Amino acid sequence: MFSKQFRISIVVLLIILVLILVLKANLIQVNQKENVTIIVAADLHYCQDNVDFTIYSDRLFGSLRSKGYSNSADLIIFNGDMLSSEDPDKNITDCVSELKEAMDSLETDYLYLMGNHELLEEGGETIAEYFGNSVVDTEYYNIEFGSFNVVGWNSVIFSPDDPNNLGNTTHFNEYHLPVATERFLLDNVDENSFVVQHIPISEYNTSRVLEILTANNVPLNVQSHWHDRDYCKKKEGLTVCYTGRSGGSWGAINVSYRVIDYDIKNRIMYTKLINTADNSEYRHQVINFSDYSDQGSFTD
Repeated sequence: MFSKQFRISIVVLLIILVLILVLKANLIQVNQKENVTIIVAADLHYCQDNVDFTIYSDRLFGSLRSKGYSNSADLIIFNGDMLSSEDPDKNITDCVSELKEAMDSLETDYLYLMGNHELLEEGGETIAEYFGNSVVDTEYYNIEFGSFNVVGWNSVIFSPDDPNNLGNTTHFNEYHLPVATERFLLDNVDENSFVVQHIPISEYNTSRVLEILTANNVPLNVQSHWHDRDYCKKKEGLTVCYTGRSGGSWGAINVSYRVIDYDIKNRIMYTKLINTADNSEYRHQVINFSDYSDQGSFTD
């Protein structure tokens, strides 16, 4: 006959085992999300000269909070040119500190990808040196949501003098695709990947980006940079969505950010733009990636 202490020990072990199994099941459920919400905002141009950039900043972060995305979105991507550092009355360190404080106030994960304006001087330093490695610490990222992943890379490269990792200039059609980034894309993108970067793929000095995305059946590429483009379109089988602008002095009438609600299981994307001036929604689209003959309506 087993002792009372032994029986109690067995019961405790069984309880621990059950708790471990429940915890494991919950972890699997979290990692295997069925729906994700991704916010992509770009081109705030904080500290741009002759622009009241604080108004645009307050509207953007205020909209993210009032619409509930600041704590409900699975990921917020700031897709480049969030900073301009052109205002002669503002110190670059102050600009970065203020922008970072606004981003850190969000209650969800965010990713800051660099654009051409984050290069403080052509061929020189980037804001990475100011912003800190906690956010800007590599040229590319892979964020996984179970079977679905988001891949992003910085359009400004840290090592402009490295012949194997060519840096970008700020001139059109001269953005280089670094060898390391090309390899990363080849290893990490497929039909279950969304790819995000600031510079449109047509601005690179090679067609290799488009070739990689289309050859691997990537359904969506999100681009920014052109302030006057806030629509989605098809490009050789690839769905391309632009973000418009969340600030700056030119471009689309509406100052906005893009919302992407993705049904992973059924491969259906619901996307829209939010006008930060009044929180109104526009350009609603439903795109079915499992049926390439039914990709919704597109604006050229």
